[in-house]
Amino acid sequence: MNHHYRLFGISTVSNIPVPGLTAVAAADAELTLCFGCGPPAGERISGPEILKFTSTILLASGKPAFRIFDGVFGSGSGAHIVYEDGAEFWLDERGSKAWATWREPLTMADVAAYLLGPVFGLLLQRRGVTTLHASAVEVGGKAVLFAGDAGAGKSTTAAAMARRGHAVISDDIVPVVEHDGVPYVIPSYPCISLWPESVEILYGREKKLPAFSANFTKTQLVLGEGSWPYRASALPLACAFIFAARSSDAQAPAVEEMSLTDGLLALVANSYATCVLDGEKRASEFELFGRLMRTIRVRRLRPHEDPQLLERLCEVIESSCRAL
Repeated sequence: MNHHYRLFGISTVSNIPVPGLTAVAAADAELTLCFGCGPPAGERISGPEILKFTSTILLASGKPAFRIFDGVFGSGSGAHIVYEDGAEFWLDERGSKAWATWREPLTMADVAAYLLGPVFGLLLQRRGVTTLHASAVEVGGKAVLFAGDAGAGKSTTAAAMARRGHAVISDDIVPVVEHDGVPYVIPSYPCISLWPESVEILYGREKKLPAFSANFTKTQLVLGEGSWPYRASALPLACAFIFAARSSDAQAPAVEEMSLTDGLLALVANSYATCVLDGEKRASEFELFGRLMRTIRVRRLRPHEDPQLLERLCEVIESSCRAL
């Protein structure tokens, strides 16, 4: 256990290097990652597991992409995440330990992609951290996040904002915590995940970015290098933009104010993995979102269907943020 990282504000140690991450100086670990093995006998789930969630994403075989189970994990409740392609993860009750196994043709790079996405979203929730399925960037010294349905353009917009000099704070998973009544966005790690078509919109057809692995279509835009800034420390959250459907209207891209009720419901709808929260944690999360509505602005962002207007979309976002 001598590979140290800082992930989503958590000091993490791993038994082997994690592809795509840059090691940091050794520190007292809050999270231990064990790759290539399941939990030891003393911490293994015993008794029957309870199916908590089945993915609505179906593979070519018609089977769900993954399933999440609960079970007794040593002296507490543990989570078991089973991917149909052969990757498996186990999380302890407190979100302080995680194990992962996989089978060929999967590689460690594939497992890392799962870990840094859906698995970490679930792990943060076990640690009591509310997370949003969103991307976040720095505008004027504050955090601004983009939330919306899959494929809405959150990561592409974050990358375009980075090209304009706005540091990216987090992509895909945005943890939000409170300090003295002020909500803060916690940084993730210096990378944005982009589909090849998004890379073409940003760079042109000639540019190629490395894929997460040979088995994944998405590519990696490494931050903190050249003109792609990354923010490695927390920032107060000022505004959430909720992506609406792309429009051909001449007024698009445009920003619209949202009512308190609509804004609250939008935040709840974009919370990460609420499907596995128990009643107490769900209530706590709802209360946090209610407090957020008193301290931040929530606005609907309507992009134009023409990808060539991405820069105009960024200008609209910047203009909307000037009064924050």
